[in-house]
Amino acid sequence: MSVRKKAFIIIFSAVLFVFILLTVVSQFILERGFRTLENQNVVSCLNRIVRSVELRLERVQDTISHWSRHDDIYNGLLRRDTAMLSEKINVALLDEMNINDIMLVDTNGVLVAGQGYDWERRIFMPVPAALKTAVSNGSILVNIEKSVRGILMLPEGPMLVVTLPIRGGNKRNAAAGTMIAGRYFDTNELASLEREIQMPLRLYRCDSGTIPDDVACLCELSMKGQATITRALNERTFAGYTIMQDVYGAQAFVLRVAASREIYTGGRRTMWYLTLMIFAMAIISEIIFFIILERVILVRLGRLTTQMQAVTRERNPEHRIVMDGRDEFFTLATIINDMLATLAQSHSDLECRVQERTRELQETNTKLADEIAAHQKAQKELVHLAYHDPLTDFPNRLLFNNLLSQALLVARRAKVSLAVAMLDLDRFKEVNSTFGHTIGDLFIVAVARRIREAVRESDVVARMSGDEFAFIFNEVADTAAATLLGNKLLKAFQKPFVVHGEEMYLTSSIGMCLFPADGDSAEMLTRYAGTAMARAKAQGRNNCQLFSSEMARDISERKQFESGLHRAIDRGEFLVYYQPQIDIISGEIVGAEALVRWKHPEQGLIMPDKFIPIAEETGLIVPIGDIVLKNACQEVKRWQRETGKTLRVSVNISARQFIASNLKERIVATLQEAGVPPELLVLEITESTAMLNIVNTVAVLEELAAIGVQLAIDDFGVGYSSFNYLKQFRIHTIKIDKSFVQNLDRNTNDSAIVTAIIAMTKSFRVKVLAEGVENEAHLAFLRQHECDEIQGYLMSKPLPADEFSMYLKNFKK
Repeated sequence: MSVRKKAFIIIFSAVLFVFILLTVVSQFILERGFRTLENQNVVSCLNRIVRSVELRLERVQDTISHWSRHDDIYNGLLRRDTAMLSEKINVALLDEMNINDIMLVDTNGVLVAGQGYDWERRIFMPVPAALKTAVSNGSILVNIEKSVRGILMLPEGPMLVVTLPIRGGNKRNAAAGTMIAGRYFDTNELASLEREIQMPLRLYRCDSGTIPDDVACLCELSMKGQATITRALNERTFAGYTIMQDVYGAQAFVLRVAASREIYTGGRRTMWYLTLMIFAMAIISEIIFFIILERVILVRLGRLTTQMQAVTRERNPEHRIVMDGRDEFFTLATIINDMLATLAQSHSDLECRVQERTRELQETNTKLADEIAAHQKAQKELVHLAYHDPLTDFPNRLLFNNLLSQALLVARRAKVSLAVAMLDLDRFKEVNSTFGHTIGDLFIVAVARRIREAVRESDVVARMSGDEFAFIFNEVADTAAATLLGNKLLKAFQKPFVVHGEEMYLTSSIGMCLFPADGDSAEMLTRYAGTAMARAKAQGRNNCQLFSSEMARDISERKQFESGLHRAIDRGEFLVYYQPQIDIISGEIVGAEALVRWKHPEQGLIMPDKFIPIAEETGLIVPIGDIVLKNACQEVKRWQRETGKTLRVSVNISARQFIASNLKERIVATLQEAGVPPELLVLEITESTAMLNIVNTVAVLEELAAIGVQLAIDDFGVGYSSFNYLKQFRIHTIKIDKSFVQNLDRNTNDSAIVTAIIAMTKSFRVKVLAEGVENEAHLAFLRQHECDEIQGYLMSKPLPADEFSMYLKNFKK
């Protein structure tokens, strides 16, 4: 597209945009102003109507106010002189007062005298029955304290009603009654208002069944607090509505005025005329501007373009641009000429540099080829390292899994069997701990060499971890052939290994499984081989075990047991038993240990030694521990409430719970929920748990002690049995393991150990509790050596919560 066309489109678009913007803005502002003017006009008329109605009420009030102050009216009403009062109400009076009905009622609202009047026929009429009813006793119209004025809706039509108390000439007189005067708001009144506002005026009663929809809508708006509304009925008429209320505050009638929309329609015509004029001026301005642009810029630009095209066609950097004048085009031509001169010089220099650069590129290509070859070699080495063990050069775990998957595909296709084996060196950790890891690595290399010699060329050997190897034996017909291969591997370890001149003997444990008899996936076969290897270690090591259905059942049962633990947590199948703890001096019950049991729906009551290890491995010990802690704290509160005894409760904390980051928060929340003081809770941890990480243990124990709970070391004597950490840990109680207590009367070593534990613990001012006290001999020995507390079957076995409560109530020293 040429510059000329682009310039024309840009100018036209700019003018069109400005025109549309001015049109939209002017229409929005002006049209809004016209609507505001016609709305103000109608609202002003409605306000004048409302004011006119108020003035008519004021005139009626002014008219009767003079007459109500006559003493004869006041005295006649006091005497109830009906005849005299009726004579006072004559045609001349009603015509002079310009009212339709007048009534005199006493203070009880009883009509004493009253008369209606028809202005057109100038005759007396009876007072409307509805008006008499409206002034009955209790009506706001019968008010001897103040005057009332407003609209009263009667079947005959709306009436402007005014009431005044009758006090005679002396305003201090007590009111003798009320004067009520009314004037119909009829068609004559409407015509008078129409002449006053010079607009059509209509009246609609709100209680009429034929009220128009637009008026009904106004009535609904009035209930919401909006009494006046304006709206356009059509293009020619703009209406305004106002609602009038009666003396009771209810909606009486709606007045509607209809005004011509001359302001709005005339304004819109003017607005469109103005828009067309602006558009015409914009078009003319565009044409003039384009002509100027054409002569001043576009013609010179065309000349410059033609000369530049000639340079391009000729491809001659010696060509020059000719441009007259001293404007930007002349400057541009000068710049282009300088560029052409520079280009000619650069062209000559470029040819020389191209030749030189060609020689450099040839040399670089030679070097790059050498680097690519070295990179490919290094990449192959990295890939090899990624899939092989760097020490033995055997495939690692990742490559072994891939090779096993491929071997299974081949075996399925050929419909042959294969065997997968796992080999673990027995007690290899002793080699590392005795001779160091350097000798251990040399030993692994020697083992790998021995293994490679013992297997076939077609077999795959991989190093899975430090002292664990995996095998794929292809085309193994049956278990007998697999057993021969396993025994061959075992036989390879019968000769001593010579490392650094040292002879060392080492055995291995091997587990094997067959495809497809035992499994059909790489993951399953590897797992089953590992299971069989674990069985070989359990059978005394230095043997080979083939995977069997019994092992599969053990795995299945373990999975079912694990699933059962999950369900037991959800179904609340865990029970908490309590074994009392007795003060050895006073003989009083000072506490109880909370012990968890699993009430299995099929197997019955399961003891913790069967499910706690699995719960520890799977992490389910954390929610189980929370259940025990919560129930124990609730029971402490229950014992205090039912027996009046304040006992502490001991709860075992597992290693997983102990290292959890939110242990303190969970314990505090449980204590607060149960309403139990922290000092009544004893948390028991084993020696092995405490010694996992001394620094962490000290920090956690400090946090727990800070909140006020007591801390105890459980199973003391079976673990590290170190008194040194008692100086670092904030421990309140040491629990001597029952394995030492149960043999006190038969084993002198156990009695010596217990005596030493009690003596050493006393020196640290830590309380001692002995578990497993089962007879009087145990009790006598512990009392003699000043043990603080005891726990065992001699006092009571662990009891369910309800039975323990009964035990507390019936306990005697």
